[in-house]
Amino acid sequence: MNRPAYLLTNLGIEDTDEEILDQTCGSGTFLVSSYKRKMSK
Repeated sequence: MNRPAYLLTNLGIEDTDEEILDQTCGSGTFLVSSYKRKMSK
């Protein structure tokens, strides 16, 4: 688990219907964390 990604997605995602846009070319950490956050609701 990546703590910064976990923190940001938990603060930023309030509803499962929200769309996520990750405009970076990284490892997908924020997308995976966003997916987990949306599935936990």
